[in-house]
Amino acid sequence: MVARNDNVIAFNALVLVFDVYGVTKNFPMEEKHSLTDQLRRAAVSVPSNIAEDAASNRRKECANFLYMAQGSLIVIGKWTDDLRLMIYET
Repeated sequence: MVARNDNVIAFNALVLVFDVYGVTKNFPMEEKHSLTDQLRRAAVSVPSNIAEDAASNRRKECANFLYMAQGSLIVIGKWTDDLRLMIYET
């Protein structure tokens, strides 16, 4: 369970959302309904799952929310790596 006074995690998750939105606003229009949306949804799900974890009282349920947040971070990392490769190759 995330302690309510542990604002550093929540703050960093929110910074991630703003960073992803800032980067994706410069993506080509043809990516708006594919990669842009996927990255934004993944970014928003991180603080959402952390907040749900904080609100949950059951240990198993807490772990599930944190695993979902971790999965979203993995998706963002994967696409970030792929985008770097695509940028360097063009």
